[in-house]
Amino acid sequence: MAKKTKKQIERDEQIYQLSTLAAGKSSLQEVLDKLAEAAVKITNVKACSIRLLDEEAGDLKMRSTYGLSEQYRN
Repeated sequence: MAKKTKKQIERDEQIYQLSTLAAGKSSLQEVLDKLAEAAVKITNVKACSIRLLDEEAGDLKMRSTYGLSEQYRN
């Protein structure tokens, strides 16, 4: 079996932490915040935003960001 690289191990740890968080008693906001952070770290991008559908308004609302400046959050 091939050895995992440090990056693969870190990715696996992020996924495990997300799974544990989602399966636990964490709030939706905590899960979304950790998901945004993990997405940045796993995919090696600068930032992430998560928008969810507001069914009453019929549009997407920003629910979590990681790595975005204030200018892009609004």
